[in-house]
Amino acid sequence: MESDYPYTGKDGTCKNDSTPEQKVVGTYKRINSLQEMLDRVKIQPVTIAIYGSSSSFRNYSSGVIPLSKCNGRMDHAVTVVGYTLGDDGEGDADDAEDPVECTVEKWYHDCKPAPTRRLADSKGLQNYWKIQNQWGTWWGDKGFARFEIESSWSGGGVCGMYDYAEYINAL
Repeated sequence: MESDYPYTGKDGTCKNDSTPEQKVVGTYKRINSLQEMLDRVKIQPVTIAIYGSSSSFRNYSSGVIPLSKCNGRMDHAVTVVGYTLGDDGEGDADDAEDPVECTVEKWYHDCKPAPTRRLADSKGLQNYWKIQNQWGTWWGDKGFARFEIESSWSGGGVCGMYDYAEYINAL
């Protein structure tokens, strides 16, 4: 739930619970395909670089930013924390038996074949990445934005998000 991961960066507090098992960061890995990104976001957040100076991003308040509305130069880092992906009728051979239905909301998911906890988009939006920004809850939709999921990895994604998508490996 959203309350499990509250935004705390702007108020100057840093909350660190030393009781959970702590891991040492070993390496980072770059993501090279849409499927790899979908699979990884089910497990952990993914860091991306984007065109943060784009007016579509700077002035975002709600909805889904489409591919055509964000361009510029790579100058900002944000975190992909979830996605919602509905069957668009254009499934590929891999999902011919099962339509694509998946919602990953802050690492909880209902993705086939192993459903866990579903947190549906209450606004009825689908086919987007959920992006968390560090500018505070005053920006965007309470500190978050939604980017359209572009099916072609070679296209760069909304705001160039596919160009530098990386995650850490714990030792």
